[in-house]
Amino acid sequence: MSLRKLSALFNALYNEYIIRTKGNEFYAKKRGVKIGQNCSIYTKHFGNEPFLIEIGNNVTLADDVKLITHDGSGSLFGREYRFRRIEIGNNVFVGMNSLILLGVKIGDNVIVGAGSVLTKSVPPNSVVAGNPARIISTYERFVEKSRDKFPHCDDFAEGSFEERIGSVLDSEMRPELEFEHNYSTK
Repeated sequence: MSLRKLSALFNALYNEYIIRTKGNEFYAKKRGVKIGQNCSIYTKHFGNEPFLIEIGNNVTLADDVKLITHDGSGSLFGREYRFRRIEIGNNVFVGMNSLILLGVKIGDNVIVGAGSVLTKSVPPNSVVAGNPARIISTYERFVEKSRDKFPHCDDFAEGSFEERIGSVLDSEMRPELEFEHNYSTK
């Protein structure tokens, strides 16, 4: 094994040790990400330029959210990488497996649905989802519509994790997709 590969392996193991012992927030700050208060960071994917990322207060980044601050496609036509900041406002939730591209600014009071691809900035008080992400609701409408669907901390029973989840489980399944007849067959 070459010295370069051995060094990369050591760094990967060290980073995993840091994440497991001190948490993702500590790891992100160690890498140079600016993080506000009361944040829950479940990802470790901050790209090669984490110092270009700024995260506000009360932000949750779910597992496997990826933040990309560079674009290397210029190398195809004799140019260098291009770099841009990513800014995330206050009171933001970014769902699992979402991708935030360079130059994106997410305003305050925003919810990003799981698996979304943010290619453009998101205005405050929005709910976005999709690939590419599009506005699907206002933050206020989402809260009004969803408040009663989410349990309060006091609603959970005592016991194991499974018992606690079972005590607040919503057993209603989503409706089936409907077949759309508005297409032509030729």
